[in-house]
Amino acid sequence: NNFFKFFIDIFPINNTEEKCLLESINNYYYPTIRIIDAIVDRKIYPKFNLLYFSFILRENAIRKLHTLFPDDSIFWDYYDKYQNECINATLLESKKHFGSITEYSLTEFNSISKGKSALAKFIPTGMALLNNNISHISSIEESLDYFAFALQMRDDIKDWKEDFLQK
Repeated sequence: NNFFKFFIDIFPINNTEEKCLLESINNYYYPTIRIIDAIVDRKIYPKFNLLYFSFILRENAIRKLHTLFPDDSIFWDYYDKYQNECINATLLESKKHFGSITEYSLTEFNSISKGKSALAKFIPTGMALLNNNISHISSIEESLDYFAFALQMRDDIKDWKEDFLQK
């Protein structure tokens, strides 16, 4: 997932240094999301070296983010919001649905799907902030929530037989 490339036409970054920095942040951070998601979904066993590698990538991304967005930037409010959505969705899913096949209400499914993908929002949000387009952030969030819903639905349909046999 390279949301940086997807949103660069909408929020062009003219400063070459900022552009390279954001792209490297994207390249550092998104593998960590995939690793953690695979562990949470029990698709891979949480090996120490993989977790450690994931933490190093994430830490490098966060350090780079701080060069673009100082501690008092509104960016960190959005980042914290996305991180909390992700944590809450993961906890909800693990509490109610891991290890068993249970029904989801549409509201619960939506909450879990958008929360699990919430961290994908921070790159386009940062791009919007660098372009002084704060008013577009809610539209970005909404469009990525719809995308996350569709992606989760696709994943669940694709994996339903395997999930059923394992549980």
